[in-house]
Amino acid sequence: MPRNITTMGSLTKMPAKEEVFDHQETMPPPPLDPKMYIRKMQYTTLKMVAMELDPPGQLKGWKDLASLITKGHGNNQPRYNVTKMNMFEMEYMKRDGSPTIALLQDWGTQNTTVQELVEVLLQGEFYRVANMLIPGSAPTEDTAPQLSLSEQPTLPQQPVSPRTPTQSDWPGETRPGQESSYVVEYQFPSNSSSAEAPVQVSSGGGVQDFRYTELQRITNSFNDFPLSKQGNKLGEGAFGTVYKGTLTSGTVVAVKRLKKPTDQMTQHASKAFTQEVNVLSRFSHENLVPLIGYSIDNFQHPCLVYLYMENGSLQDRLACKDGKPPLTWLARLAIAQGTAAGVCHLHEHEYVHRDIKSANILLDRNNTAKVGDFGLVRVVPSEATSQQTTTVFGTSVYMAPEAMRGEVSPKIDTYSFGVVLLELITGRPGWKENEKDLVSWAEDVEAEDILPHVDPQAGESTPTLVTALFTLSTQCLEYKKRDRPEMVTVKKNLDCI
Repeated sequence: MPRNITTMGSLTKMPAKEEVFDHQETMPPPPLDPKMYIRKMQYTTLKMVAMELDPPGQLKGWKDLASLITKGHGNNQPRYNVTKMNMFEMEYMKRDGSPTIALLQDWGTQNTTVQELVEVLLQGEFYRVANMLIPGSAPTEDTAPQLSLSEQPTLPQQPVSPRTPTQSDWPGETRPGQESSYVVEYQFPSNSSSAEAPVQVSSGGGVQDFRYTELQRITNSFNDFPLSKQGNKLGEGAFGTVYKGTLTSGTVVAVKRLKKPTDQMTQHASKAFTQEVNVLSRFSHENLVPLIGYSIDNFQHPCLVYLYMENGSLQDRLACKDGKPPLTWLARLAIAQGTAAGVCHLHEHEYVHRDIKSANILLDRNNTAKVGDFGLVRVVPSEATSQQTTTVFGTSVYMAPEAMRGEVSPKIDTYSFGVVLLELITGRPGWKENEKDLVSWAEDVEAEDILPHVDPQAGESTPTLVTALFTLSTQCLEYKKRDRPEMVTVKKNLDCI
């Protein structure tokens, strides 16, 4: 991937998460003995490897490497489960923390050699890193396999911002499958010398093009104080912050302002923005979050404008955040049914969401489920059972085993939905520090033993309902995707409960 040059200082200092490094300006470590244990590798060498694999948004990173490591000794199952992956990911929260170094140090406890590490690096096509450790062990960049055109990252030539006809504050509904009426070209700014065509955003006639200044006005200059402290901030994610605002028509909205992208995140952030607009402007459904509009006239901070969901995310409601009352069993079943309906609608139109989780399921004033956050959506034609991607994104505990390896199919949404069902049943988060992740916990529970583990805040439970939901979740969470039901089958089962 073309990246800007950032001069690297002392090798004893770990890079900040948003820095980008020019590998041609750094001195490679001396060649290593292939028989050396990786636990005996110098720390500076580990840091050089981490510089390649740690930055979020890379086409390949530490998660890809971890997904290729097996238990060994004839056992080809993945060595690392979601709990371990989450522990490695927590390194990002530490000063100078490195998921890559934590991963290698953990794997090194098995007396793994440099040669074994290089073999896994070659399997994952981490050619540059393999050559750093054992020169000549991998193809050079000139001879390495190239990405297909569909996977090639695009870096913009210069920002563009054509204007489109302004719509009314409250957009009209678009019919499912209805194509857009015009095209918006958008791209994130970049200092890179590489230039390619701008990103095209197909936007339906009912989606409004806002001025950034208008969104700035209605969010009190993007006030970062939370609502509980009389501010406008609703929440924050990897790529942006969400604020509450009110349009001149009186419509209450949630404005997602994307963060100023670093060069290493430019391609993915551009793609995520594009997909969000394309999917939500092309299809409307009762269980998909309504997109009202977008703003691209401030190149550093593009924005997406959604209808405000009064009851927030399912994740927050299950935690009774801000003193809101707990969800009843009837409400939880309706939320499961609505979420399944929204995911089925995407699958019917050959879209895979790839990031189904309780934080991305929003609830309106009636607690109707609205699936949101379509930045990772992938088109998988109906004639294809799955696709492979070189980019692995998502939240570990919700990710199917094959998703960790970059495989994309509708069945990965089925797996993620199974985790959401467990959250609805137990009220527990998918993952919590110093505890088993929810999937690992559920593996030790039989359907007939689930009643003592249900969320007591939901009220008196019906054994038939709880057992049916738990049985369905275990079916969704089958390790092999062929053993999981399709979401249309999941929806039918939920509708029959």
